[in-house]
Amino acid sequence: MSSSTAVGENSALDSVLSSIDRTKSGGVSLTFNRRNMLETIYLHAGLIVFSIGLGMVLFLGQGDSLPTALWAVWGVSVLIATAASSLAVRAFRGRHTYARTDGWDSVLGIAQTVILASAAVWTGGVFSAQWMAVVVGSAYLGTVLVYRMGWVLAGLLAVLPVATQFATEVGLQDPAPSTLAMLVALSVGIPAGYLIVRGVSRSLYDTAEGTGWDQAQLVDQVRQLSEALSSAAQGDLTTRVELQDLDDGDNEFGFQRTRYVVALSQSFDHTLESLRGLVSRVRVGGEQIGV
Repeated sequence: MSSSTAVGENSALDSVLSSIDRTKSGGVSLTFNRRNMLETIYLHAGLIVFSIGLGMVLFLGQGDSLPTALWAVWGVSVLIATAASSLAVRAFRGRHTYARTDGWDSVLGIAQTVILASAAVWTGGVFSAQWMAVVVGSAYLGTVLVYRMGWVLAGLLAVLPVATQFATEVGLQDPAPSTLAMLVALSVGIPAGYLIVRGVSRSLYDTAEGTGWDQAQLVDQVRQLSEALSSAAQGDLTTRVELQDLDDGDNEFGFQRTRYVVALSQSFDHTLESLRGLVSRVRVGGEQIGV
């Protein structure tokens, strides 16, 4: 086989590998992409605008001025949103993985939810409309806190209604039946909804992570096959491709694509073995003709 043909085959294989890498970097490898960045920025900004809007509708509708403490709460929320947005932009530009971004995304998301929940202290306690912002924030965090930190937020969501009601002027002295009903509804309903979203997200998260591992295995196997083909193109018929079949049904994620590459490598080894036998027979035949 000529060198130009070998170069052409190597270029084709490099093109295949590049296309696999592009597919992998498009989200399968769990990279923090532009969509994740915009989601983080819009979520924090939207929660703040939503909370401020609810507070203004309440106080301006009653002809009262907003408490200074409530403005302080929103100021802290703005600081948290600014930090989260800055880190999101940095993560996108640096192509950080989820394993690297989950730490700050989780902490800042929990802090934002707790701060917004504290706004209920000055807007009606358990009857405050601010709990709608908490519901939205917890729904988003259900897609982020899919591991241990998720249980921390679940506990906080169960405690926050009682804590905010206790901090209001009414407090918990001789609560009315309606207050108790709202406490139970918020303390059970919000964590339950959050855990449902978290459970679904955990399954999707594991599937995406398994697909990313599958892609990594596929890239590695294709590279090994590429090296073996290059050696064979240069005349080395003794090369072999030893690839492990990962599609055994016992793995965590259930590989599908890698077994086809393994089958291809086995066919390649069989072809080389046949070529070695053919070369051996030709050599023996040539020696007999020479004799």
